[in-house]
Amino acid sequence: MNEASQIAQNVAAAERALPGAMTADELTVVDEVVRIFNDINKVPCTGCNYCMPCPKGLNIPGCFSAYNASYALGWYDGVKQYVLCSGGMGGDTRWASDCIECGACAKHCPQGIAIPEELKRVRKRLQPAILPPALKVGSRFLR
Repeated sequence: MNEASQIAQNVAAAERALPGAMTADELTVVDEVVRIFNDINKVPCTGCNYCMPCPKGLNIPGCFSAYNASYALGWYDGVKQYVLCSGGMGGDTRWASDCIECGACAKHCPQGIAIPEELKRVRKRLQPAILPPALKVGSRFLR
């Protein structure tokens, strides 16, 4: 919502919504959309940044955004986003594998995400073992 008129439209729509107003077909569509959304949004991170700053300098919301993108848009797009959010093209890189599992981040997460565990999944999906050394070598040629 960008304007007060949009808020008013949403309030009016909510006032018209009554329990049982949706048909069985409409409810089936809603269930399918929820299933698809949950399939591609593996980590329910909202990007609030309450987990930040990470003691090791990780961009935790960026890692989760890239991870989710890898399911929504494809693995390659997720890896590209992961490399960028990790600083992989700049030299001061902070990978998910740098997580020391201190748990400082998880204490502040309003979504209750087990951040160190999810970062392991990020690393497994988006950080093949060859990636950090390959980017280190490649960055020498880009300078």
